[in-house]
Amino acid sequence: MKFYRAGTDDIHAAAYFAATRALEEAVRLAPHYSLAHARLGEAWMDLEVPEKAGVEMLKARREGTAGLSELDRLQIDAIDDSITRDFSAAAAKYQRMLRIAGAEKADVYLDLGRTYERAEQIPAALAGYIAASKAAPRNPSAWLRRAALDSRAPQQRAQAEEEFRKAEELYQAMSNLEGLTEVAYQRSVDANRRNLFDENATQARKALETARITGNVHQEIRSMLQLGSSAFFKGDAALAERYAREAIDTARANHIDILAIRGVLVLGNAYRRKGDLAGAERHYYEALEMSRRHNTVWWASAALLSLAGLHDRQDRPDDAMREAREALAFYQPNHFARESVQCLTLIGRAQRGHGDPAALDTFRASLQIAERAQDSYQMALAHENLGDLLKAQERLPEALAHYQQDLQLATDAQLAGWAAAGSAETLWMLGRFAEADQMFARAEGYSAKFADLRPRIATSLAAEALARRHYREAVGACRRALAAHPPPDEAVRLNAILGVALAGSGNRQEGLKYCGLALSQSQKLGDVSVRLGAQLAMAEVLLDSGDPGGALAQMREIESSAASLRLSHWRLLAMASSADRTQARQYAQAAKQQLDSIARDWGGPAIQIYLARPDVQALWRAVSHFRGDHDKEKRE
Repeated sequence: MKFYRAGTDDIHAAAYFAATRALEEAVRLAPHYSLAHARLGEAWMDLEVPEKAGVEMLKARREGTAGLSELDRLQIDAIDDSITRDFSAAAAKYQRMLRIAGAEKADVYLDLGRTYERAEQIPAALAGYIAASKAAPRNPSAWLRRAALDSRAPQQRAQAEEEFRKAEELYQAMSNLEGLTEVAYQRSVDANRRNLFDENATQARKALETARITGNVHQEIRSMLQLGSSAFFKGDAALAERYAREAIDTARANHIDILAIRGVLVLGNAYRRKGDLAGAERHYYEALEMSRRHNTVWWASAALLSLAGLHDRQDRPDDAMREAREALAFYQPNHFARESVQCLTLIGRAQRGHGDPAALDTFRASLQIAERAQDSYQMALAHENLGDLLKAQERLPEALAHYQQDLQLATDAQLAGWAAAGSAETLWMLGRFAEADQMFARAEGYSAKFADLRPRIATSLAAEALARRHYREAVGACRRALAAHPPPDEAVRLNAILGVALAGSGNRQEGLKYCGLALSQSQKLGDVSVRLGAQLAMAEVLLDSGDPGGALAQMREIESSAASLRLSHWRLLAMASSADRTQARQYAQAAKQQLDSIARDWGGPAIQIYLARPDVQALWRAVSHFRGDHDKEKRE
């Protein structure tokens, strides 16, 4: 019971490796003690070793529960539910336990809080930890868990610091060195989150020293990885790699294969963060090979998800989709909500780039999973993906609704920045320029911290200037953005916008040159939406340059791909009415019918605001003189 109690306390303190050592000793001394087997399974699950967790849970069930109290039976059932990631069922059992727990109520509150934390339901988790600290004020684990969660919220900074101090004081009084190690580790995580890299290193070093005293290899390796992370963020790549390598070597020397794999993945993440994508890919493949060699499906799936994310960034959609689907085959049936949403996001992006209509169902499925898990971060990400997809499909009011939901749910500044940028772009496309400018200002405020957001904003601002027919402003915005070496898809869009803006300001030869460059670049990408934008820009500039035949040839080439995009299709028909004088009336009437269809969906006020866009007015004028014939036909 002494070892069982120590193992349970270690689980509550997040010292999971220490918990396995204590609980392994407990089951060695009492091999038929089913609750100790269940707790050992829980510790292995928290160490992300589901294979060992399943074996211990099987032993717990095999021993039977007939001789146990109702409280212990519920405990085993709740742990079993947690291992299979049925967190709502586990929480329900802990709620039942609270009614009969008596003096053990504080421990039940801790387990309930951890269940909610695993499910990413942070407010509910915090409520459980607060209740635990009230039921047992001298329990350091409750204060430590409260501090770890409160430290995530800037407004709770002072409160978190007091909770860390309280936990440290109680562990000190108990001479619990592993608890003190965990306090220092969580302080380093908090400092890293706040970009306080010197403080991160100080606390991680403290955790490392204490872990070495206690011989807790798991905490030792985690502390080394924290030191490596701090060094990477401070720009000392050599020191960072040294720490990461030391962590991996320590794990291998102690035959802790899981931690070695984790170390290699962390090393890959660090390389990716510093922009060495080839190095990151090499380490991710190494982690995948190690995982498969040791038959650890969880870590193999983690490596596949890391590779899929990297290949998505490298514009390798087929690789990303294949890897994400393989990872999803493990995550979804095993109820890993966050990882399932991440896989579906990558699959949906690849489908969207290929113009596959299945992307909409994929993103909707990811939203449903995130909503069931009540994971605000993943819900926001799903809304962002749906917004991006519906905007690309030119379903602008629907896209805007998703971006607004994204903004409301955004749990950090980066998510909020992307949501604001998406909202701003959709608003100007709808013709709501004043609202768009306010949202652009909001997005630019966030972009100061997130460099990858800036190309998206710059491209959209240039496109908005072009829509307003502010040609000089659009040209300047494009040249500045291109000088910053944007990603390939943004470069295509910028060159297309630059070409149209130059032609509109009278420099038609230069306009054709840049549109040709955009077309050439788009052929190398797999994104049909980007390619269509470049083709439409070329058709517009050819028409403006006095080459209606060339413009019509370009339009015929893209007519089928534009047919499902009502805004692009009406624009194409309007340009065709100017390019082909023999069928001008037919094209104009088809363009107006397309606008009527859009108006029925958007409503009269929304379509009038859209038609007030200066660039749209120019197109409208090209077809409006056929209005009398069209109205007469409608009356007849």
